[in-house]
Amino acid sequence: MHIPGNGSAPLIQGDTVVSAEAGMVRGRSAADGEVRWEHDTGLGREAESVGKALLGDGIAFFTLRFGSSATVYAYDVRTGKHLWKRSLVSHDAPLVAFGMYGADAFTEGRLITRTDGGMTAFDARTGEPTPMGVPGNGLCGAVLVNNGYIYCDTEKPAKAGGTGEEITVKLDAVTLQSVDEDGSRTVLGGNGAKDAVPAYGTTYSVRFGADGRVELTPHGPPHKTRTVAPPRKEAESGRGFPSMNPVIVGNTAMFVDNRHLYTLPLDRGERARHEIDGGPGDRGPTGLYSEHLVWAPQVISLGGALFVIFHDGTVRSMKLPA
Repeated sequence: MHIPGNGSAPLIQGDTVVSAEAGMVRGRSAADGEVRWEHDTGLGREAESVGKALLGDGIAFFTLRFGSSATVYAYDVRTGKHLWKRSLVSHDAPLVAFGMYGADAFTEGRLITRTDGGMTAFDARTGEPTPMGVPGNGLCGAVLVNNGYIYCDTEKPAKAGGTGEEITVKLDAVTLQSVDEDGSRTVLGGNGAKDAVPAYGTTYSVRFGADGRVELTPHGPPHKTRTVAPPRKEAESGRGFPSMNPVIVGNTAMFVDNRHLYTLPLDRGERARHEIDGGPGDRGPTGLYSEHLVWAPQVISLGGALFVIFHDGTVRSMKLPA
């Protein structure tokens, strides 16, 4: 399956893959890539996907940027019907170029989105907007949805003569209003929503340590940091080539480079390294300034299998390690 031109991350529901690319939104057969439906957004081939492509209640959501505009589009995955579109910008056009506005999460039938008027929740079916009760500048630097709440990293209103303090506000996912005025971060282990991943009733941080190793830290007891993948050697790093962000799939933390899959069970099992058959490996210097065009490996989990997509177009599938 080939997805051309400034493409979004693909969304998968049932046997349909939905993506936005080159100003078009398409639904394809997951079996053979045949296009089942498509819509022209009218933005042209230079339109760029920003924010997160999200799926919820059978609807695919894409934020597309073109010039000084940023717009959310919603499509029914099964029928391909275009349900609605909403502009996220009315006056703060300069920040569009920095990807400031876009979708962050989906919960309780609504799309949680950054707009130049503050955080807004759009109804999945109608696009009806509801402002969210975020203090300060009204925007979230990071968003986490977990156990019926929305956690928002934001800036506390500045006190006289001082600067705003970064806090994490907890909002009810139904009312969209704050239930923690003090912005306590204790529920997220003092880390805020950024890099926090919900799994099995708690949250984790899974990220790169100071020396380049990939680390997993639970936000509940015993708070012990464990290594998912060791630091990569200089000879293996592929100068200038990006690495994927580590993720949690099911009950396993994992990280993929261009040769191996590294796994660490959340239940304190042993970490392991799995060779990816047919992985392209890291390329040495080519003499051409092309590294900035290369993207990190992408991982999709579907039906107990992992699909790993590499920068050279190679796609490999493997069973999710037990």
